[in-house]
Amino acid sequence: MQSSLTELKKLISDVDFKHFTEGLDAKDPQSRANAKKRRQFMWKLNNVYNEEIMSNSASRAQVPPLEAFIYEIRKIMYPDLLNDRVPDLLDLLANVDRYRRRISENAEVALAFDEYYKHQNLDVPDVLREGEIEILKKIQKDGEDLRGLYVKILQQFFILDIYHVWTTVAKLTIILHRLGQYFPTLVPGEKTPTMSFLKDLSADEQEEIRQTGLDCRAFVKDSAGLAQERKPEKYVQLLLCVHIGFRHVRSQTLLQFLQSDEFVAKHPCTVDFAELRRITDCYMYAIETQSSQLKTMFPTVAKSPQKSH
Repeated sequence: MQSSLTELKKLISDVDFKHFTEGLDAKDPQSRANAKKRRQFMWKLNNVYNEEIMSNSASRAQVPPLEAFIYEIRKIMYPDLLNDRVPDLLDLLANVDRYRRRISENAEVALAFDEYYKHQNLDVPDVLREGEIEILKKIQKDGEDLRGLYVKILQQFFILDIYHVWTTVAKLTIILHRLGQYFPTLVPGEKTPTMSFLKDLSADEQEEIRQTGLDCRAFVKDSAGLAQERKPEKYVQLLLCVHIGFRHVRSQTLLQFLQSDEFVAKHPCTVDFAELRRITDCYMYAIETQSSQLKTMFPTVAKSPQKSH
């Protein structure tokens, strides 16, 4: 990496920037020469960046292996869910899905090259066997289903976590923060996603997440409203939250209501964590299996995805 940066610095230091940014005058030989230098410089710069930095093995080595992400996720889920680490779990899961996409891309490339070699009748000893082709095709075929499962897992953890936070804390500032982490467009002051698992969603996936957010927000609003209706004389208005749409009440009194047998019986959490954990394990096992299959066929190809920022 250091040698790549040194080469970049040398490229820049060799350029005479005095006339480097002047506009092109087709009639002026010096202007044409400057334009040519600009093209050459940008070409060299692009080559160094792509070939030496972006593909640098040291950079890729900084990305933890797939097994490390899965290990950390299971530590959060077992033996019991560490509720305060659910956002961390989802960020880790997003990296697992990035591995899945990289695996699928490598499978697609391998199939394309194999098809090319066979159609060109090239004497290549390492063409794919029929069993390997079937494995690669299955990896591609399963990609869409696994992606859909990943998004569903996100949604289920959102619902589970919002329910837990609201019914164990019942503080507006805390629930607003958590809603902002999961559904930034639904909370005042929050627009740009900051969590890794929200940064590479398609338009359809974003809409699915938004609908889940609306349901979670409605649950918070309706449960607080129900508490006020049940025993209004015990509740004191502290704050009117226009965006959520309910009046904040004394946290301790509200918390007592949210944890009451009556409320829990009528409004249980719709997510069974044991089942969600099982599904999450199945999802991760499928990707571990794909990764192992690809490494067996192409030991030098199964590289880590670029580290997300």
